[in-house]
Order: sequence, then structure tokens, then C-alpha cells
Amino acid sequence: MGEIGLGKSYGMLESDKMHPAVTGLVDGQWYFGIFGAIPWAVRLLFSIPGAGGQLVAFQRWCQAEMSARIKVCRCCI
Repeated sequence: MGEIGLGKSYGMLESDKMHPAVTGLVDGQWYFGIFGAIPWAVRLLFSIPGAGGQLVAFQRWCQAEMSARIKVCRCCI
């Protein structure tokens, strides 16, 4: 998915290990199990400092990767 969506490999197939971002996403899935039925609850949880845990770290990683991808794509336009 990294190759298709973001234009680079994260080496998970070669190393047979999960990327730290994927590990954080998996570790944080329980948030959605508990709070997913109440759409505003997840947003509220993220607004409390320290409450989002691994999912906040994953969200920041996603934002950084997308910002990098946008910079690459803009140079081709």
C-alpha cells in the first residue's frame, strides 16, 4: 500500500516486520471498539492530552507522510 498510495516502500515484506506506524494502529484499535459507536467520542478522546495514545502518534505519522507526498506531487504539476 505504501508503494501505491505514498510512492515508497516501508520494507515490511522484505523484513517480515511491521512498521512502527502499523504497530501503533493495531495497538490503538480498542479505542474504536469502545468509542466507535459514538462518532463524537473518538474526537473528544483525541482532544484530551495523553488520552489518544498510539492513535495520536499514528495520526501525526499519517499527516507527515501525506505532507511529504503532496510536496512530491506538486513538483510534477
